[in-house]
Amino acid sequence: MQIRTEAKVQEPSPLFQSVLADLWELLPERVKQLHRIHGVRVYTGQASVTRGSSIIARFAAWFFNFPQATDAVSLTVTKTRTGGGEIWERNFGGRAFRSFCAPAGIRHRYREKFWLFNYEQQLSVTNGAMHLPVVRGWFCGIPLPRFLLPWSESREYEENGVFHFDVSLGAPLGGGLIVRYRGSLLPEEPDRI
Repeated sequence: MQIRTEAKVQEPSPLFQSVLADLWELLPERVKQLHRIHGVRVYTGQASVTRGSSIIARFAAWFFNFPQATDAVSLTVTKTRTGGGEIWERNFGGRAFRSFCAPAGIRHRYREKFWLFNYEQQLSVTNGAMHLPVVRGWFCGIPLPRFLLPWSESREYEENGVFHFDVSLGAPLGGGLIVRYRGSLLPEEPDRI
């Protein structure tokens, strides 16, 4: 008589859990929830958007299809897990842009690809907020010198049991603010843990 045992396939850890490693447990639950992706997850909420006015900032905002300035706009974020990372689509009232996120191979870092640009971000957690500054970048696989890197002052945090974000992106070469979007998100479906 032959006994069959079925091996349970271990699903890989979510992208940010594996990249953050020891810092994962420092995150508040709502931030973990937004980054606990195993298939497709949709989050909805509201945001306010500020745009920069310099020529460089306006061009960058147009090129990446960043949202227009507004006091309030509906926001849908769809995150899809793939074999190598996650696809993030952000839709601000019908104006959408996508990126692909994957591990950088360096502790506490991940890479986010927008079209021909690839940016590496250093994750840190301070006072329950995750910070995501840009530390390296490439255009068509060619490394960007530091003076051509955009700056990023972005954080994700929990407030009153709700996920919040505050993302500021600035242009290199003194181009000032490109875009800043702030707001909150809730999952369309609750976690099934």
